[in-house]
Amino acid sequence: MRRFGTILRLRMVWIALSLMLFVQGCGMEQLTAEQSLNRAIAGLEGVDRLTFKGEMAIRNGESGVFEQSVAFEGELKNHHLLTLTTSKSASPVSSSSVYSAGNTSMDGLKGTMKYEGGIWRPLADGYSNDNWMSPLNPLEQLQMIGKSNKKVTEESGAARGTKVLRIELDSKASRQMITEALNGQMQQLRNRMDQKGDALYPENEKSRKRLLAVWEKGNRELNQLLSKADVSTVFYLTINKKTDLPQKLSSERKVSYQDSFGRKHTESMMSNISFSQSR
Repeated sequence: MRRFGTILRLRMVWIALSLMLFVQGCGMEQLTAEQSLNRAIAGLEGVDRLTFKGEMAIRNGESGVFEQSVAFEGELKNHHLLTLTTSKSASPVSSSSVYSAGNTSMDGLKGTMKYEGGIWRPLADGYSNDNWMSPLNPLEQLQMIGKSNKKVTEESGAARGTKVLRIELDSKASRQMITEALNGQMQQLRNRMDQKGDALYPENEKSRKRLLAVWEKGNRELNQLLSKADVSTVFYLTINKKTDLPQKLSSERKVSYQDSFGRKHTESMMSNISFSQSR
């Protein structure tokens, strides 16, 4: 009789523990889509080492093949030091052109970024053209997403053990993201004009004034176009349910604008990135 009572008590304890685990599990699944996003972004701060591989492609016009593409990969060490490298994309595109930042081909580039003071900063020597790194840094993108106004929903049909979030930035946040990126590149071009030995460094004052006038005109026109541009940005983030960390990040950004001659232009950029991390 005593043995039977002991078995009964153990079974009751087992049932109670099972119910607790079930309730906890249900609580985890009840996270809103935005809470899941915030947890994934915050979780990255605890990751010591992380690697990722991705591809970015650009096309002009509403449809058609992508004309420019680049493959890239990165490795995060010690929480805040990120190394980025690029190579030619293996995806078929209409031409063999490789995406470029400024006048620098993005094939075979390598650079390092450091996270300090809440900002990812390129670690460049002298006049190195480092403006290509930020658009390829998914950690920086996720931080910007977290701070932006957006609509976050959970997609159905996700693979087992994952959840997929659809993140649509509002028009103002989309425009701000591309404006900050392009203005950053323009400022770096301006900085190169002050670096002796750079191809953009003018040797005499007359040439410097002409070059500065070209830069100022281009910068002014760029910001005028961006102020009127229609920009839409959608991200899809796949999260590993077991770790609550990002597994994949894809994006599509479309920019529509009208030039000074009244002609309409559309540019689309797509990217796909896969993560592999360990705490």
